[in-house]
Amino acid sequence: MRMMRSIGLMLAALLALGGVLRAQTPGQTPSTEGAVSTVSAVSPASAAAARDQIAAATGRALDALRAQIAAESIGTGLTVQDLLDKTRSTKTLMKTLRRAQQIGGPRWLDPQTCQVRLEIGGPVVDKALVVIAASDNRTPIDPRALQFHLQSWDRRTFSATGTSTGAAAVESGLADAVHRQAVCDARQDAVRQVLQNVRPIPLAKGKTVADALANPAVRDEVEKWLNARPVTQIEFRDEAQQQARVTLAVSGDEFFDAFRAAAQKQASALPPMDESAWGRVRDEFIARVGPAAGRAMAKPDANPQAAPLVKPVVLPQAPPDWVNQQVEAQGVSSARAGGSRLKTARAAESDAGNKLRDKIQGLGISPGLTLGDAARQDKRIAQGVERALARAATTKVDYRPDGGAVATVTLDLRDVWQEIAPP
Repeated sequence: MRMMRSIGLMLAALLALGGVLRAQTPGQTPSTEGAVSTVSAVSPASAAAARDQIAAATGRALDALRAQIAAESIGTGLTVQDLLDKTRSTKTLMKTLRRAQQIGGPRWLDPQTCQVRLEIGGPVVDKALVVIAASDNRTPIDPRALQFHLQSWDRRTFSATGTSTGAAAVESGLADAVHRQAVCDARQDAVRQVLQNVRPIPLAKGKTVADALANPAVRDEVEKWLNARPVTQIEFRDEAQQQARVTLAVSGDEFFDAFRAAAQKQASALPPMDESAWGRVRDEFIARVGPAAGRAMAKPDANPQAAPLVKPVVLPQAPPDWVNQQVEAQGVSSARAGGSRLKTARAAESDAGNKLRDKIQGLGISPGLTLGDAARQDKRIAQGVERALARAATTKVDYRPDGGAVATVTLDLRDVWQEIAPP
């Protein structure tokens, strides 16, 4: 059975050492929409970081509310999640959940740790789900039958708590230097994923976000902004608790603002762009960016005082179990102002390629070692994975009514093993 240790354990350790410092935020708003308030447990110098942490904790609580409601039964063999999947209405439900009330306002367990508790009445959610079922003929349940099943929700309340931790406190909450380094590496992996998702976004005159990030000044400022994002979850997985998983709170529109500000400081980093072009880029950022989960292995021989000695990874001679399998991923792109269907399809294929890379990196190649871990340690393996990804085939492209596209790419995993297998 896989064992997991969440951020709650680290918070407990911090509180045991430093005591609990709680301060209810004055001037709280009655719901999560537009909730910005004065933070009494944080110094004025860090007010911006505090607002980010409140937003991250609120987002975490909203996700927990959604997951809780999605698991509810709405009939024989059906859950709310089935209704949302069939009608593609998760975003519609989230609009309702954002009306949830903050209970007691944001709480600061210490100067670096924020909690937000949300609560929403069952009747509000009930009404939203019935409207979803009544307005979409893809619904798996008749609206009247759904209304009957949800009668008991008139007396129910859904609630959830979200927590976020300041970036500066993430590693310091761990006394073990090995696990501290693993958390740091996992956060860097999350940053890498976010950057990878936005690199293909077109700017103008054939240039992309990747071209702007090639400017060292732009890249450094953007990475600094990402590294300062709050962390909403830390876990240590597997039986030996050696795999760190860190979830970084990143908002697409805020990341766009940070990227644009950094790029516009460097005259050579951008082609000429009007507000219409920037609006298209913003939409792409919002569509592609969200909370990112990074992973890394804790290395018992890690020495934070010295540069680690990187040794080639020794792969097993026998092929892994997945070698005869095929893996696929779907990518999505939104409609592009003035763009062709071909460009829209290419953007979806690029997104699918990124997701395919993530799936491949999660493949196990020996106990406690994934292909992603091996690629980060051994350049030869990383290059082999990229060569294999270059052979991925686009098997399907669907154009959506809104002008966007969904692309499916497929790769035979034997190609991956052939590229990285030991001689």
